Amino acid sequence: MKSNQTFLSLVVPMHNEQETISRFFEVVIPILNQVDDKWEIVSINDGSRDQTLAILKDIHARNSKIKIISLARN
Repeated sequence: MKSNQTFLSLVVPMHNEQETISRFFEVVIPILNQVDDKWEIVSINDGSRDQTLAILKDIHARNSKIKIISLARN
């Protein structure tokens, strides 16, 4: 039986993006909320050497719809 629930996953690779992460989520989350309330953002930390992972963890702590996959190297 098919579910009528829509689920949108946005997969976003990130590498040394500490300067742009906050703005990205400020713009994208309201758009996703307009499209559907069943969404997630899968953030791929692609071996960043700056504060990208720490910022992602902070954002995830505030919004469980933000998932993180962290790779050791690019």
